[in-house]
Amino acid sequence: MACVSVVVPVYNIRAFVGECLESIVSQTLADVEIVCVDDGSTDGSAEALDEAARLDGRIRVIHQENGGLSHARNVGIEAAGAPIVMFVDGDDMLAPNACETVVRAFGEGGVDLLTFAAASFPAGSAPRYQEENLHPSPARYDGAAFDALYQPGCRPFVWRSAFSRDFLTDAGLRFREDLAFGEDQAFYFQAYPLSRRTVVIADELYRYRQGRAGSLMAESRAQASGRVLDHIAIVRAIFETWAARGWLVGHGARMLDWCLDFVGPDLLELPAAKREEAHRRWQQAVGPHVGAVAVGEMEPGSQALLVRLLNEAPLTDGEARRVKWSYFRHRKGLKFCAHKLLGFDRRAKKAR
Repeated sequence: MACVSVVVPVYNIRAFVGECLESIVSQTLADVEIVCVDDGSTDGSAEALDEAARLDGRIRVIHQENGGLSHARNVGIEAAGAPIVMFVDGDDMLAPNACETVVRAFGEGGVDLLTFAAASFPAGSAPRYQEENLHPSPARYDGAAFDALYQPGCRPFVWRSAFSRDFLTDAGLRFREDLAFGEDQAFYFQAYPLSRRTVVIADELYRYRQGRAGSLMAESRAQASGRVLDHIAIVRAIFETWAARGWLVGHGARMLDWCLDFVGPDLLELPAAKREEAHRRWQQAVGPHVGAVAVGEMEPGSQALLVRLLNEAPLTDGEARRVKWSYFRHRKGLKFCAHKLLGFDRRAKKAR
């Protein structure tokens, strides 16, 4: 039996999938199973996968009608036969020693979830904040790893983690197929709390391709209003899961604080009509559950933002600006506000 199953979802990335597979078949650990899920590709990717499988018996190809990234990953989980499961997007690559390093880390025993670092390519193409978020600090969590959710570099890309197959099965962990974007975030907000032992290492085991046209990340960034609605859908999914598992009591305040920072400022910057729609969806996502959260444990600036976003009265443009800057001042400090204002000023001058 293979030591590691690498699940590779593929959809219309013919130009990149060969490079991806080459990085996996040439691992320093040869005992790997590669489960490629062709999600209804129409650009020749399916044929490229079949040819790769003909040349290397470790590659298995599953063809299906297009069902989205989450469905493809879930199909891959079901098909994986090795005790450790990893994910690689079909336009990215693994470092040569990735699988060997993962197996060694799991060898210390009892590990359910391992998170590692990644490097963007081409070099220098990632924004600074994202580059920093790809590099976690080493840590170990025995028992529910709620704290890992809020540590830099531990989210949101699931391809930066490896999982015990038994853990995925026993916990019933699968990706939310009703999320068009951000399924990784919702997945981690289940996986870390359920993990009985989580290990975080600083080794760069993954190579993340930046700026590919047509990628889900590029499409999400293209429209601010769509991104905010996607983020609210993620928040809804997290709240539904945490309410069902009883995690809101005792752990909900920190999670809600994160959700406010994840959605609030961007929501407040939307044009009036888009803001009203996002405001309504936020209330639908959070309102039914907020009573279970110890809101008094939250920072005052976050409490103030929460109260206003739960108020059904529409936000005027002027009030939205005041609420946003009040939140920034209380939650992030005057230095952040100054940098934010200077950034706005530079963009305005460039536009002129």
